[in-house]
Amino acid sequence: MTPDERALARELRARGAPIFALMAKFNATRGAIEWALNPRQRPGRAHGGNKARDEAGIICTLREQRTGLRRVMHIPGKRYDATKLLVRMIDAMPGEWRLLSYSTPETIATDLDGMRMSGQMPELNALARHGRLDLLDPSVRRER
Repeated sequence: MTPDERALARELRARGAPIFALMAKFNATRGAIEWALNPRQRPGRAHGGNKARDEAGIICTLREQRTGLRRVMHIPGKRYDATKLLVRMIDAMPGEWRLLSYSTPETIATDLDGMRMSGQMPELNALARHGRLDLLDPSVRRER
C-alpha cells in the first residue's frame, strides 16, 4: 500500500469502516490493512496474538543429504522451544538431515503481504539462535 492509501485506510477505519471492507477496497490482506492502521504493531499480533502464535509453532521441511528424501514436520509451541526441539530431533535422526525451510505464522503472513525484505532468512535466524548453522541445508543461500 502506498502512503496515501494507508492514510485513506486510517481515515475510513476511523469513520467505522470494517476491516473486510478495507481489504476489498485496497485489494490487500488483513495483515497489510492492520499494519497500515497501526504500523508499529508487530505482525504476529495482527494475526491472532501471542497465544495463537505459540500454539501454531513452526512448520519446517528437512532434507536428507545423501538420498534427497524430504520430510515436513509441524512442531507446536513457542518458536524458541520448538526450534530447540527440532535441533535435537535432527541430531537424533539417522542420516544427515538439514533444514530446508522454516515457517511460522509471522513468516507466512510477511510472505503473503509481500513485506519480507531481501536477505531475511527465517531458516538462518532460527538456527543461529541455537548456534547450529551447520544444520542449514547447503541449497539455502546464505545472504548474511
